[in-house]
Amino acid sequence: MRLTLAAPGHLTTSGEDNKQMKFLIVDDSYDDRLVTRRYLNQEFGNDIEIDQARSPEEALELLQDNQFDCILLDLHYGSSTGYTLIESLKTQSGELPSAVVVMTGSGSEEAAVSSLKLGAHDYITKSHLNGAVLRKVVDYALNCFNLRKELRARQEELERINRELSHKDKLKTNFVASASHELRTPVAAMLGLLEMLQDTDLDAHQRQLVTDLMACSDSLLLTVDDIIDLARVEAGIMETRPYPFHLIDELQESLRPLRVLARDKDLDLESVVDPTVGPWRMGDRRRIRQILNNLVGNAIKYTTSGRIVVRIDPGEGENLVFSVTDTGMGISDEDQARIFEPFYQAETTESVSKSSGLGLSTCLNLIDALSGKLELDSTVGVGSVFRFSIPLPEIPAPSSKENCRKVKFTEDNPSSKRALNVLLAEDNQIISNVLQAQLEDRDYSVFLAPDGARALDVLKSEKIDVILMDCQMPNIDGYEATRIIREELKLTLPIIALTADAFQSQRDRCLECGMNDILVKPVSAKELDIYLSNLFR
Repeated sequence: MRLTLAAPGHLTTSGEDNKQMKFLIVDDSYDDRLVTRRYLNQEFGNDIEIDQARSPEEALELLQDNQFDCILLDLHYGSSTGYTLIESLKTQSGELPSAVVVMTGSGSEEAAVSSLKLGAHDYITKSHLNGAVLRKVVDYALNCFNLRKELRARQEELERINRELSHKDKLKTNFVASASHELRTPVAAMLGLLEMLQDTDLDAHQRQLVTDLMACSDSLLLTVDDIIDLARVEAGIMETRPYPFHLIDELQESLRPLRVLARDKDLDLESVVDPTVGPWRMGDRRRIRQILNNLVGNAIKYTTSGRIVVRIDPGEGENLVFSVTDTGMGISDEDQARIFEPFYQAETTESVSKSSGLGLSTCLNLIDALSGKLELDSTVGVGSVFRFSIPLPEIPAPSSKENCRKVKFTEDNPSSKRALNVLLAEDNQIISNVLQAQLEDRDYSVFLAPDGARALDVLKSEKIDVILMDCQMPNIDGYEATRIIREELKLTLPIIALTADAFQSQRDRCLECGMNDILVKPVSAKELDIYLSNLFR
């Protein structure tokens, strides 16, 4: 029933609830029941329904078939108390089904306070009972009951909304993980095929075409990463993974595909590293490369002549300052205020092609995830400087095992490389064929398995040194196959996840099921060779 205040201290029913209010008086004294009934009729009129019970047990029988708006409850009886009735009336949520006013004959408030702690809404002593006081107490109790009921309903609604949001976040996370796998997998195949093509006999023109194709594929992979990272930010799951890395090597590797784009526009792309900056750093080299690719790619896009300079200088404490300076068209103050918004694109000349509008937004989110700061200085017609500072602690040059992807394999150091039997569990036939050819070209023996079930069969019949395990495969996926290898076959050989899903949660799941490490597609044949060589060093 919906109750509204008609005047201060007075309640009335409204709308569809224009029905009799129902009261239940629970008291073992006939005189007290009679007095209470008289005051209720006096204050609420005769158009109310009043039932009476002489004990809590009798009241419970009435409550089984009736719903009351307010229960007026005496606390003291011969063999029981009103406390028992209050406890019996509570629902599973601990709430009472009706407003409860406790009536006590003692002058002490201790009993009444105890009943309030149990859930009663108000109390009155019989010695102070009169019509006005009863009306005030009943109104207050009814208001408390309805407010609690409304609060409980809103809490339940908030819990429902929270469950829905949690479910949607889970769906979004699953979507991003799936999108990461489905988008990066074909790009990984493209890069692998191009890498194989690059190792064939090509004339100068053909080699340049392949180089340009690889640069375009790298650029496509960056765009895919930007889209995935935008979804990650919205899902609240932007992740970073620090590794030891060689700063100068990573800088040059980042700029390699961009030099192709700069060359096509007759732009000079320079890189300068302050000589006081130590080369070995701890940080997420993949994210840094992604930021540089976006910033330098934008500089190339919006610069028609002149040069672009990438600098790395020491900053405060463990911070390094990266700056990308161009001689391009510059950015107006109005555009600067919105340039980091997703999908926003500044006004440009017709000669400049439109982009996805995600690059700068992604950079801002990545730099924030790396605990850094991004700044922009720009003058229209002169050029722009994008500057970001991030903490990259300097470290000693790590051993080969600590940083196996950067160790150079040379003839004077055969690295104890021996013929290895590699089990490649991969359901994508193109990637499987590419990796098989690349590994066999480097003297590895490769056994193929299109799913986890076939991988288990190979292990039972062949001596395998290392497994490259795709995670998402039909029949038995990589997680379940790894569990069976560890728990049922009792094998301890290295199992390396080879996946297009670059999430930290993916890495955690791989390690939890028994894998030793994770390589994120695309991984080049050279990187894979160095990794495997150092794995058995």
